Amino acid sequence: MYGMSFTLNIPSVLALLIVSFVIKKFVVSLYVNFHGRLSHIPGPFYSFTVIKIIYLQATGTVWKWTRTLHKKYGPIVKIGDEFLSVGDKDAIKQILVTKELPKSPLYLRFRARPDIPTLFTALDRSFHRQRRRLLSHAFGMKAISSFEPLMHSCVYDFVETIDSQLLDFLRKNGMTLNLYKMLQYVTLDIIGETAFGGSFGLVKTGYHPLPDEVNRSLRYVTLKSVIPFYGYFAKDPLYLKEFMDKLISERRNDVVPMRQDLLQLLLDAGSSEGQGLTDDQLITQVIEFMIAGSDTTGWSITIIIMLLLQNSEKKAALLEELDEALEGVPKDELPPHEILKKLPYLNAVINEAMRLWPVALATGPTKRTVEDIILCGYVIPANTQISANIYALHHSADVWGDNVEEFVPERWLDPDNLPKDAFYPFSAGSRNCIGSNFALQEMRLLVATLLHRYRLEEIPGQDLDMVQYLTPAFKSRAYNVQFYER
Repeated sequence: MYGMSFTLNIPSVLALLIVSFVIKKFVVSLYVNFHGRLSHIPGPFYSFTVIKIIYLQATGTVWKWTRTLHKKYGPIVKIGDEFLSVGDKDAIKQILVTKELPKSPLYLRFRARPDIPTLFTALDRSFHRQRRRLLSHAFGMKAISSFEPLMHSCVYDFVETIDSQLLDFLRKNGMTLNLYKMLQYVTLDIIGETAFGGSFGLVKTGYHPLPDEVNRSLRYVTLKSVIPFYGYFAKDPLYLKEFMDKLISERRNDVVPMRQDLLQLLLDAGSSEGQGLTDDQLITQVIEFMIAGSDTTGWSITIIIMLLLQNSEKKAALLEELDEALEGVPKDELPPHEILKKLPYLNAVINEAMRLWPVALATGPTKRTVEDIILCGYVIPANTQISANIYALHHSADVWGDNVEEFVPERWLDPDNLPKDAFYPFSAGSRNCIGSNFALQEMRLLVATLLHRYRLEEIPGQDLDMVQYLTPAFKSRAYNVQFYER
């Protein structure tokens, strides 16, 4: 007998798995395209788009595809074997609020650990209700108001850094800053200050591994969600877990002084109710808050500034409101949120920016039907995955009028003329974003500070192409703005 040896060729095995996966998807899709339960719903010939969908997910451009599909096929589109995208106002209200369909099992793929559900990934309603009740007081208006001095400390670092750099230039000539990067840094610093015991110092030092690790984690989770065996070949980024593990361990063991921040509120909440989170549960949940509370907010503020710089008359109207409202505030102090939250045009600008560019660019909250229902005149069978496409709804001319693609903050100044149940920047129902008030406070503070303190001008010719994995971003990771002293 001759001996036989066998060497496992990982790239070949991976290629074989990918080919097998695609062939299986193709054969199954070919059948369901003509005879499946959703064959009566308009949509592309899905059998030939399997590879395309994987590619679009991997490159963060699936949102462009779904946008095109809704323009071509209307408010309801079949985009998979058992998957629909819906952009109709009444249907989305039914999905998110009236029937409040349960979350799709697809969210299981986004779990950092399969055995640890979070507010975002939990499917069980009773678990979600219990977890939200446990965490809700940490995101109530009283708690968020108490975070304002902590937010201010990070924004002071932000403006001091900008001011010091302005000093290095002739003030009349101004300077160019990557505002997208700076806002990502300051929102991460705010999360650090309000949640983890202190700022990460990103704005002051210009570097911390955290932003890159956040982006790596988002890309990893997205690819793992569309390629089931991806996690077996790609290394799970562990930096965030190790980072959070150290912070929580130090807080639990009194290595660092206790302070009244989000992390302490979460620790205290569990202790007071006798149902505290384990360290692993707390780490997983707080990492979710970190990503949701920094990456999305920094991007949204960048979008707001971009839209204002592209629409000078809107910027002038907001500056007039800010100058009048903040007339009595000393120049070296930051605008109080108690004043900002009452400014109609500032809030109109924020709402209009979130309408045009909601955080959910691609598919939006995804639910699952538990029984046959009717949406947009079609019978939708049970166990169908349905995405409430917020972007499609926010860009519906039937709902918002012929100027739907224009930046018109004035539409928000007359609530009686606004379309009802058509604006979901933070989703809706019991699964709406728990941190919406936190995000709005950050947006108001940073937008008002930037515009009231500096003269900003757009730099034309930039690459403003956008991608979305879990959260949206500029593909170039840059939005440059010319800063001048005001």
